[in-house]
Amino acid sequence: MNARCSQSAMKLLRSSTAAARMLQAAPTSSMQTFLRNMSTQSGQGPPVYFFLGGNSAIAKNTAMLAAARAQGAVIVLAGRNTDALEEAADDIRESEGGFYADVKVESVSATDSQSVEEAVKSTVKEYGRLDGAANFIGSIVLKPAHSTTAAEFLATWETNALTAFNLTRA
Repeated sequence: MNARCSQSAMKLLRSSTAAARMLQAAPTSSMQTFLRNMSTQSGQGPPVYFFLGGNSAIAKNTAMLAAARAQGAVIVLAGRNTDALEEAADDIRESEGGFYADVKVESVSATDSQSVEEAVKSTVKEYGRLDGAANFIGSIVLKPAHSTTAAEFLATWETNALTAFNLTRA
């Protein structure tokens, strides 16, 4: 049983890695739809986006699409690992269309509602509005439920559900 679970976990990891590579090569239609829905502007200048978990591959690729779609787009990459966020910001700036983007990095604890709320309020105060926000934080426990501890389950729930709730509420 354990060997079969380990093989399944390895297949899942390989497919996740392959999916991240595919996203880097060609953005998914769902990301394009997301940006199309977010790009509705009211003539107030370039759009302002806030991406929680901004150093993930999906967030970085979405930001690159946003930068390419709207010249001068403001993209706020938020999360706790500022070094990784700065690296993602540099990648976005160097991407096609990214030269014109205003990419900012914001240190945020995504599981702390006050931290997320302050970062979103700061963005709105600085730019006068927020045209779109997305939560790119998520994780999974790669083992069967009967082997998962309550602490592991709660940590996964906090990572996946609470971070999305905090951003939506902010």
